Amino acid sequence: MNPANTINTPRMSPSMERIFKRIQQEDAHLPNPLLIPVAEARAVYKITSSRWTRVDESPFLIDYFTLPTAGRAMDAVRLTRKADPRAGTLLYLHGGGWVLGTIQSHFSIMARLAELTGFTVVGIDYGLAPEAPFPAGLNDAVAALRTLRASAPVQPWLVAGDSAGANIAMAMMLDLRDAGEQLPDAALLFYGVFSEDHQTDSHRLCGGGQFGLSTEKMAWFRKHYLSGEPVSPADPRVSPVHADLRGLPPIYLNAAGADCLRDDSVVMVQRLAQAGVPHQFTMFEGVNHGFMQMSSELPEAMDAFRDVAAFVNSHFPSS
Repeated sequence: MNPANTINTPRMSPSMERIFKRIQQEDAHLPNPLLIPVAEARAVYKITSSRWTRVDESPFLIDYFTLPTAGRAMDAVRLTRKADPRAGTLLYLHGGGWVLGTIQSHFSIMARLAELTGFTVVGIDYGLAPEAPFPAGLNDAVAALRTLRASAPVQPWLVAGDSAGANIAMAMMLDLRDAGEQLPDAALLFYGVFSEDHQTDSHRLCGGGQFGLSTEKMAWFRKHYLSGEPVSPADPRVSPVHADLRGLPPIYLNAAGADCLRDDSVVMVQRLAQAGVPHQFTMFEGVNHGFMQMSSELPEAMDAFRDVAAFVNSHFPSS
């Protein structure tokens, strides 16, 4: 599956390259997460993501709570902007390849979304593989939205996620649609993993690890995610580029130009257009996978958040 708009070898922007070189130096002593047990890989990820989790919390009301659902109870956090909050809630699903990540590792993204959209943002710790393989994390996300929406059924409800979180957000909307349930009013999907195809131009040009995320690491993530009940990697709930996408709500998508998953979003945009789904897509050239976690230092990350906020404001104008 090769998108029509093939790409040349990407180059990092000066700001991205400075940050990436520093990260490589700071993390040089850490073990390769693919060569250690998953529990240890999570400990490494906690270390590497901690550089981006320091956020000024003073502008927000922050509530850590346990979210009871029909499936299980989940750790969750709710962030509300103190100044002029808007009616509406955004459910955020963190990235981490279905194996890594927590509400803490992606706290800065949730804070930026709350800050710039004015919506309350709720993040959840959905189940991670291999302990909770597909479809456990997806089922957690569906259950969380049902529970949260039951407490506030009228206000706008959005779902958002990055990387594997974007994958789960898309699959969640498909599940809700197929069950005849109310869909979120919009979705925000950041550099998502939407396909099992590792033969795309972006995997060929960016998959060697020279920009961080590698094709090898994506295969490791997918192996753990699909380690439960037998399921094809091309199953539409795993690789939603293969799904019938008709009837979905407006969707914002972005992609990082120096990312092996770049073409996942390019192809997803093509599929959404074919299905008649309203959407907006922005390509951020010169940045790597996960760049929106770096908004405290990376100008392109703040550009992305402003782009997201403009999309939200265009669909949900302030009264």
